[in-house]
Amino acid sequence: EMIKESVRKAAGGSLQVKYNLGFLEAFNRKERTVAIDFSNFVRLTMVRAIISKMPDLLKQLIDGDVEQGLRANTNARVIREFWWWFQDDLPRETEILDDTKNIVLGKITEEKKNELVKNKWNEINSKFNNVQIDEEMIDKEIVSIFEEFVEKELIQPTFIIDYPKSISPLSKASPENPNIAERFELFINGMECANGFSELNDPVEQQERFVEQMKERERGDEEAMQTDGDYLRALAYGMPPAAGIGIGIDRLVMLLTNKQSIRDVILFPHMRPERKAENQTEDS
Repeated sequence: EMIKESVRKAAGGSLQVKYNLGFLEAFNRKERTVAIDFSNFVRLTMVRAIISKMPDLLKQLIDGDVEQGLRANTNARVIREFWWWFQDDLPRETEILDDTKNIVLGKITEEKKNELVKNKWNEINSKFNNVQIDEEMIDKEIVSIFEEFVEKELIQPTFIIDYPKSISPLSKASPENPNIAERFELFINGMECANGFSELNDPVEQQERFVEQMKERERGDEEAMQTDGDYLRALAYGMPPAAGIGIGIDRLVMLLTNKQSIRDVILFPHMRPERKAENQTEDS
């Protein structure tokens, strides 16, 4: 409601905003302007968002239920690697085949394309055959798929819910599903514009989460959190139930003022430190 009211005020009473894409965005999306409708905020789980953007051909290659297939032992890895190939390499490979067969066929046959796709799927499947990965690793693969292929496609205002608990170390777990965090993010025009969650206020569980995060750091994950002793001590003294949300005001202002760079709207931009007078004299 707050965002809707802000849009109404900025857009002269309308909830529809036209936004001019930057050069690279326009090149990748093959459109110059997008129309964003703030009258409707969609709500999707992360897994359903992935499935909604997944190529139909990829859905067909997954045996059985797509959602279960995404969460299968190694399928998340297979899907991620195949999706990259499907997005980047398949067009190039079919172009090469086009050139080779240009005199005879003029274009690649559908049968040849299907054969190419099936062979690649089987190749990637065999690569990860019998690879055992735990639930946390599957969660990370699903999040990677979401960030790499889905985020940029969320043009209309969309709340993504049901984030894996393993990537939300400060969030309270959902009472309905202990593997899911009580957390959401809002995406508009492919940008994260808000992040909110229920705060974990159990010091024992928070300590366990920090231990898991430190193990991830030791495995090379630089984004994993470090243990915060002061925070744990504060929780131990007693923290009531709490929740919060961080809103990317600068990103919203970008959308409402039709600016393509956050530098044009940020209130306190990072600036280079002033050079001292003596340094200037030496340089001159």
